[in-house]
Amino acid sequence: MRFYAEYQMVLKEAEELRQYYEEKNRDLIARLAAQPPKPGQEAVRAKLQAAKAKFESRP
Repeated sequence: MRFYAEYQMVLKEAEELRQYYEEKNRDLIARLAAQPPKPGQEAVRAKLQAAKAKFESRP
């Protein structure tokens, strides 16, 4: 049981850190997302978007 409690604490801390950095970097992420892709990177971006969609659709 001790392992489970420690694991839950680690998960909670990780989620708190994720939220903190997501909020802190929100403007930067938005600016980067708004930039057009560099020439020649269209295929790489399409592959990345497909992988991201696949990851986000998992249960």
